[in-house]
Amino acid sequence: MITSPSVGSGGETATGAFTDASGDEHELLTDEIPLRIGSVVDPGDDSLRAARGAMSTFVPPQVPPWAWGVGGATLIALAGGAFWLARRRKHAPTPISAWDMAVRRLNDLAEQGVPEGAAVEPYYVELSDIVRHYVEDRYGLRAPESTTEEFLRDARRSGVLAPPQQSALEAFLAESDKVKFARHTPGPDACRQALETARHFVADTRPVDEVAS
Repeated sequence: MITSPSVGSGGETATGAFTDASGDEHELLTDEIPLRIGSVVDPGDDSLRAARGAMSTFVPPQVPPWAWGVGGATLIALAGGAFWLARRRKHAPTPISAWDMAVRRLNDLAEQGVPEGAAVEPYYVELSDIVRHYVEDRYGLRAPESTTEEFLRDARRSGVLAPPQQSALEAFLAESDKVKFARHTPGPDACRQALETARHFVADTRPVDEVAS
């Protein structure tokens, strides 16, 4: 415990001078007030210890030069991969609908001209394949190994075709089977008519979204 000595003399303490409103200075005297200052720590308590000195400066770990090279190469590879994916998505081909594919294949076949002789059978094979794949892809009738009779039966049971469309499909495929399996050789006019029949069937079953576009 520390006790300060008394301030002032004769039991009085001066608190300082002040100036009143008229400009006269006065000094205020009060009784002596002892001031006692003591420690708040109990004797023998060593919870407050002396400082251990200045903290050491933090030094970041050293990165070897080869690590910077590996990191840079990795960043370049990642950036290149992201750029490649972005270009791939941008230039990805637009899916072709079953209707568009059928129209393209029919136009390609028409550009080959009217077949004659031995070219008639391959012509009908291609023509019937276009129509059959169109119906399979357009309406989800997956039957690549089925016969024409089985294929027509499945199409009839599904109800996806209107009665006139079903009849036109049956007549067309029946005529194609005669050429493919019965060695029937139609003339040029019949070949043209077969192509027009296929085109009319595809146009008559055009999807609503294709018509809107």
